[in-house]
Amino acid sequence: DAERMYKLLSRYTCNIVKFSDNAATKANVVAALKDAISRGKNGLVIFSYSGHGGSDPFSDTGIEEDDGKDEYMLLWDTYLRDNEIWSIISKSTGRVMLINDCCHSRTMFRNASVRINPPLSFDHTLNEKQKFSMLCWSGCPDDTYSYGASSGGQFTNALLRHFNEKLTYQELWDRIKNDKTLRAYENPQSTVIGSGFDGKEIFR
Repeated sequence: DAERMYKLLSRYTCNIVKFSDNAATKANVVAALKDAISRGKNGLVIFSYSGHGGSDPFSDTGIEEDDGKDEYMLLWDTYLRDNEIWSIISKSTGRVMLINDCCHSRTMFRNASVRINPPLSFDHTLNEKQKFSMLCWSGCPDDTYSYGASSGGQFTNALLRHFNEKLTYQELWDRIKNDKTLRAYENPQSTVIGSGFDGKEIFR
């Protein structure tokens, strides 16, 4: 998935960093994301992750979650929690897109200042006073699983299968949600904060 997403995103920018296997440490991923947010200013930053995700209660955080748990992605050496991701991306003044093909990934950006209320859909705008716009596409809700095949993650497969650079974010999302190869319990999720992605063509 990392290689396929790298090839896709390389069509739009040369400022791209890819980590896989033992290079995908927390230190490397955090440093790269911080640098992208810092340099991105008013532009678009895309953070794509495909791998294992988890959901567990932690003693210091998680009380702001509906289920009392923090969601996290598993990197080579340790985990990266949703709160930590939010602390980085919330410093953006532009647009941030998260693409999470992993289990328990609906709120992989969650922070106490962001309130999530069902139903969660693309046009659900969180009325928070943030300086940036965020779009998060996830392979499944927080309490379920995202599956893969020998060809890669099912959510990534659906994204690449329906991708067309002339589509808007909304149009591509509609096609992904209607993809018949995705099992009903995978149920991809989309959350948006702000209006920075409204009506724009994908990755622009």
